Amino acid sequence: MHCPSFSRRTSIFARIAVAALMLFTALARADNPLRKTLRYGGDASFIPFEWLDADGNPDGFQVELIRAVADAVQCELTIQLDTWSRTFARLEAGELDVVAMYDQPSRRQLVDFSQAFEIGAGEIFVRTDGVRIQSLEQLQDKPVIVQDRALAMQELPKRGIQPRFVTVSSESEAILLLASGQHDFAIVTSQGGRHAMKRFHLTNVTTTFEPILVSSICFAVRKGDAEALVLLNRGLDQLRADGTFNQIHDRWFSEPERPVVPVRRVIQLALWVGLPLLALLIVALFWNRALRYRVAVRTRELRAELANRRSAEAALRESEERLRVAIGASHITVAHQDRDLRYTWLNNSPNDYETQTFLRATDAQLFSPEAAAQLTTVKQRVLDSGCGEEIELALRGGDNPLWMRVVIEPLRDANAVIIGVTSVMIDITALKRSEQQNINLERRIRQAQKLESLGLLAGGVAHDFSNLLTGVAGNTALALQDAPQGTPLRERIESIEQIARRAKDLTQELLSLAGRRGGDVQRVYLGELVRDAVELFRASRQTSATVQFHADSGLAPIDANPTGLRQTVVNLLHNAVDAGAGRQVEIRVRVGQQDYSKSTLQQAQVNGEAAAGAYQFVEVTDNGAGMSPTDIPRIFDPFFTTKPHGRGFGLAIVAGTIMRHRGAVIVESNLGVGTIIRLLLPTFAATTGEPPPNGGSLRLEAAPSPPVGSTGAGEILVVDDNDVVREMMLLGLRRAGYVVHVAATPEAAIEIFSRTSRLSGAVVDVNLERGSGFEVLGQLRQANPSLAVIIVTGGDDIEVRRRLAGDPRALFLQKPFTLQELVAALRKLLGQTSGALPSTL
Repeated sequence: MHCPSFSRRTSIFARIAVAALMLFTALARADNPLRKTLRYGGDASFIPFEWLDADGNPDGFQVELIRAVADAVQCELTIQLDTWSRTFARLEAGELDVVAMYDQPSRRQLVDFSQAFEIGAGEIFVRTDGVRIQSLEQLQDKPVIVQDRALAMQELPKRGIQPRFVTVSSESEAILLLASGQHDFAIVTSQGGRHAMKRFHLTNVTTTFEPILVSSICFAVRKGDAEALVLLNRGLDQLRADGTFNQIHDRWFSEPERPVVPVRRVIQLALWVGLPLLALLIVALFWNRALRYRVAVRTRELRAELANRRSAEAALRESEERLRVAIGASHITVAHQDRDLRYTWLNNSPNDYETQTFLRATDAQLFSPEAAAQLTTVKQRVLDSGCGEEIELALRGGDNPLWMRVVIEPLRDANAVIIGVTSVMIDITALKRSEQQNINLERRIRQAQKLESLGLLAGGVAHDFSNLLTGVAGNTALALQDAPQGTPLRERIESIEQIARRAKDLTQELLSLAGRRGGDVQRVYLGELVRDAVELFRASRQTSATVQFHADSGLAPIDANPTGLRQTVVNLLHNAVDAGAGRQVEIRVRVGQQDYSKSTLQQAQVNGEAAAGAYQFVEVTDNGAGMSPTDIPRIFDPFFTTKPHGRGFGLAIVAGTIMRHRGAVIVESNLGVGTIIRLLLPTFAATTGEPPPNGGSLRLEAAPSPPVGSTGAGEILVVDDNDVVREMMLLGLRRAGYVVHVAATPEAAIEIFSRTSRLSGAVVDVNLERGSGFEVLGQLRQANPSLAVIIVTGGDDIEVRRRLAGDPRALFLQKPFTLQELVAALRKLLGQTSGALPSTL
């Protein structure tokens, strides 16, 4: 029980707590209205704190107190009492705003507590004729009756004590169950247990040793509900200030007045004795006893007040220490500045700053000029207007910025005069880094989606274009056989053949852009490869541009596709010349090696899942017209170009090639200055034995077969659904000396194979209108495992090479191809002599 003086000690604690809250969190902003409705929940059978009376209405100390708090802060209130477990669950679900409960560290992870308004404790109840215990440890593995979700269920296991809890819905039910003899122990609150014993006239229930789980009783709100917490603390402060809290507390917990001596009996005794002296003696004795009683009561009050004051001072010290630790652990800086904006106090300094450097210093002496200017402007507005503001800025720039969210509020004295500003600085550097990483990731995803979309288009176009070019190239070779030497007709046909070769190069670029052209991955020296590309560029382009080349010595070989990289460097050189805008172009090409961090690679314009580490690089620098910062992120987009002419494919192909090598591309450019493009290629593949990009080399070598003859000999099956290509291969292979059977569908191919026993080999297209070339290959091999087969396709050669890997009797031929290439591949696969091709070709 608590005497009325409880209000005095809590009043001191409340005033200091309110002052600390205003100092560190700056929640006293007058223009910030709080909520107008509170939903309170509680235990329907927790007498005398809260319960439902006979009419089903809420009653009890806590019910009356929360009503008074709501009236004090002019807030509407709804009260719903239920079982404790359901009440606690409804608070967690957000259906209630306030619940009164014991303040324990384990519960602070789920709720926030107001200031305390009562002290409570639990006790162990047993039967008078039952088992007794001397310590809590004796409850180990014993059944103990508790209210569902009571404090004991959380705190006893933390002390290493694991009883077998028997849960009930109320404390009264727990005491009745104990009294009935079903279990030996029950843990309930002191007030609730004793009330149940008195209410049900239980004489066989008693307590053991001293109370346990002593704790403050507070109002609890959901975690982070600062608005409700401010209302509750404000209401409790007001009730303590005007004396309402003492009246409510005394009404429920004050001790009854000691009865006075019956006057009637004194009078009767005086009448019986009849002597005035005896009457005076009785009056004197009565007066003396009354005085002693008043002295005893006052002594108890003073002792209780002293104990409460000591308890309040200890609680205040504990609260201040908790607040200090909480602010320190959260890495939040709270600082005061005077009207001259010089720092006068702070709890701890921001990252990488010393506290002593802040005192008497200004923002201009501590932070970067840009940050100091922003802070000074905002703080001066707060001093002038008296309204708080919030700002996000980097206190320190450079490669390692320190980002802060700063909440600035006016600092007032006791008379509400503004004497400076209070700044709450929260480190958001990690959040800013995460946001930048998300931006970079989204940029790479968008770039990959663009390349993927264009790749689908380019792949389809390249496939159809390959079939057309194969027919053009083949029929051109056949037409040359009929055109006499030195005639205008032969010159025109040879011109067509050259055009077909250029169209073939364009088709290969389309396949590269689509990501469907793997190529052979080899161990190469990057310096030598780039030197060859520079020489190829010089020989292939008539230009006055000067190209300077330098390669660092001692570079180790890397695993890469030499053809793709060589074409990539040539594309960059062409791009540099085209960006000259009519001026004399100077190009510098450098090859070297450097370590790159994860943050640097994340800033790259192209990033093919590049990891931090050592990279060999190819750097191409030009003195051309340069690009604006808004154009740089788009230069690798297909069809985008800053040049007056061009198709916008070159850099898109560069991006696709580097991404397939799991590398990166970094671009630096300024208008009128020039551009630097750096290609990064990982070195780990050659040094650690990891597989090279695209699954490694897919070169297929055919196993030797017995020679058939010096010229083409044997029967060949050609399977292709394109009429022009099929007819071209029929005529070309016949002129090379082969007997040729043609089929347009898988069914026709199998039917021809079943009736032709002397078949030497087959040429099968992968993409057939009515099936797959691999299905035809499987059925042919099932009937004749040693049959030599050439697989041709105008599309994805990576998948074809992968499926043919390890097959010694199969070769792959990429469309568009010439008749000479087809005959040479067939002779190699059949083991025939590799002399000059027939003159008819």
